[in-house]
Amino acid sequence: MTLLAHINALPAQSGLPALECLTESVIGLPECEAALRVVLQTPLAAHAQVALDVMEQAEKSGLGALSPQVRLLVLVIHRLPLPECMNVISEVAAQQPGPRAVALLYHHALVREGDDFRNSSYASVPKKLAWSVIGWDVLPNLAELSVNLPFAHMRFDVHRLLADACSKLYRDGMSEQERMAAHDITASVLLRLTNALSQQPREKRFEAAWKVAEQAKSVDPERHRQVILAIRSQANAIMPRSAEFRTWCDERIETLCPEPAAGWARHLRFW
Repeated sequence: MTLLAHINALPAQSGLPALECLTESVIGLPECEAALRVVLQTPLAAHAQVALDVMEQAEKSGLGALSPQVRLLVLVIHRLPLPECMNVISEVAAQQPGPRAVALLYHHALVREGDDFRNSSYASVPKKLAWSVIGWDVLPNLAELSVNLPFAHMRFDVHRLLADACSKLYRDGMSEQERMAAHDITASVLLRLTNALSQQPREKRFEAAWKVAEQAKSVDPERHRQVILAIRSQANAIMPRSAEFRTWCDERIETLCPEPAAGWARHLRFW
C-alpha cells in the first residue's frame, strides 16, 4: 500500500480527503476485505476529523456518536459485497455499544444518502443481508431503526425493501432448523415494520400494511397470526380504510384459527 503510506505522510488537511477517496476505491479490488481492513487500521483513520459529514449526520440523528473508523466505513458499507466483507464490518461495528451496532452502520449510510436514496446502491442492502445468512440478524434492527429516518418517503421505501427482503431468506434445500430461523427473522422484521405503520406517509399506510400482511404468508401459522393481530392493532392508523382493514384482518385470523380474534389477542405473545 504505497499510496496509503504516502497519504499518511500528508498533513491532515489534505490527507483525510485522500484517505476517504482511497477507502471508496478499495471496493473494486479483488481482495476488498483485506484492503479495507488495512485502510481502516492506518493511523490517519483514527483522526477525529475523518468523514465529517457522517459525524454531522450522526449527531443530528440522536443515535449516538460514531468513532472515526466507523465513520470511514459508513462511507462505503452499502456497496460492500456480502458475505465476503461481513467480518470486517463486524470488527469495526464492535467499537460501537449495543446489539444494533452493525445495523446502525447501515442506517447511518442510508441517512447520509438523504434525498439521493432512490438513486443509490443502498437499495440492494436488505437483499444482500438476506442472502447472507450471517447478515440475517441485522434485518430486524434495521426495521426498528427505520422510524428514525428523516423523510417520510425514505421510511416507506425502506419498509418496502425490508418486507421484500424477507422472501430472500428462503431457499431450496433448507433444513428444518434453517427454515424455522428464517421464520423467526421474517416475523421479527414484519412485527417491527407493523409497529412503525403510523410513521409511514398517511396515503401509503394501507399499502405498507398490505405488504406486511402478504409477506406474513411465508411464515408458519402461529407467527402468521401474530403478524396479522399486530397489524389489526394498528388499523386506526390506516385511514380512511380502518374499518375495512380491521374486518379483513378478522377474516384472515379466522382462517388461521377457529378461535375468535379477541381470544387469540389475549393469549398470543407479541415480539
